[in-house]
Amino acid sequence: MGYSQSKWVAEQMVFEARRRGAPATVFRCPLISGDSQSGAWFLDDFTCRYFQSFIQTGLFPELDFELDLAPVDSVSQAITHFITQDDFSNPCLHLNHPSPWDWMDFGRWIQKAGYPIRFAKYEEYTQAISRRQNQPEDPLYTLIPFFTRKSSINQLTIPEHYQRPYRPLILCEKTQALLKQSQLNYPGLNPDLMSVYFDYFIENELIQNPSRVQSNQNAIPTNG
Repeated sequence: MGYSQSKWVAEQMVFEARRRGAPATVFRCPLISGDSQSGAWFLDDFTCRYFQSFIQTGLFPELDFELDLAPVDSVSQAITHFITQDDFSNPCLHLNHPSPWDWMDFGRWIQKAGYPIRFAKYEEYTQAISRRQNQPEDPLYTLIPFFTRKSSINQLTIPEHYQRPYRPLILCEKTQALLKQSQLNYPGLNPDLMSVYFDYFIENELIQNPSRVQSNQNAIPTNG
């Protein structure tokens, strides 16, 4: 949890600067995704690696949470707009997507896109990626402890802590009202946007197109 703790400390420093008269604002962002128009995304990003693992393992972890992504072009436009306003004085704004995508619906979209994945209990998914931990080429090679290490308090992993029963509800009505006044809106987090991203992933060889994935799986010999 050191990452979250260090972010809290950084925010307190910014708030203290405000109290001393500095014009400072904390912008709290969700996971930032690629450009909503071109799909351009830093492919070594955590989220890209996570998505890639679904295709490589053929497993999609069953989790009770929402996919909250904010396209980088939307986030940068929002921040630029706010900080260039002469009368802007908000101490903190949440830049979360106003309509996150249900995680399981996202998995069903991957299936409909043609990828041969199946839903799996979270423990089965972590066992599958743990078996690949000696493969440096694996997308989650350096991230396996993030998915598998359990809290000593409640025996939950970090991703499990982000499920609806445990995650605090983050409201962003103030931010969205300000964006609407300025005619700035996030694109829908839906199959259309995800298709843009997956096309970029395929074009840049992060993943293969669905037909090649299926062909490769069919070519794997089975015992017996």
